[in-house]
Amino acid sequence: MENIKISFSPKQKHLDEIAEWMLEDKKIPITSNGNWPSISYAFKNKNLVIATYKNKTVGFYTLSKPDLTIAIGVAEVDPNYRNKGIGKLMLQEIIKKYAEHPKCSNEDRILPVLSNQKMNSYLKEIGDICGIKKDITFH
Repeated sequence: MENIKISFSPKQKHLDEIAEWMLEDKKIPITSNGNWPSISYAFKNKNLVIATYKNKTVGFYTLSKPDLTIAIGVAEVDPNYRNKGIGKLMLQEIIKKYAEHPKCSNEDRILPVLSNQKMNSYLKEIGDICGIKKDITFH
């Protein structure tokens, strides 16, 4: 599909359009959709990537960016625009955006990733704060 635009700074209009087509697709209130809190949270924290076609929001990815790691959370394309390469295009733009990130270029990675050691360190810190006495590890 030509004329697909990817944006890393969507507006409220885009979030409303996502809600509209998700409601049409799922036939349930948007607040009952298990992914909606993640989507709205990503929007509020400027971690929502959208695809538009002819000024209509047709897809999105949510990103979480704690510290130096980027994770893709929820990804969806409007049912009317699926199987047209939009999800792939969004992913390619995300990869391109972070290609020069030091955690990518220095470690030959597509997206920045925390080491198991760093992740376990964070989990231990969270466990200490929460008063969890057992060892918590990621792997």
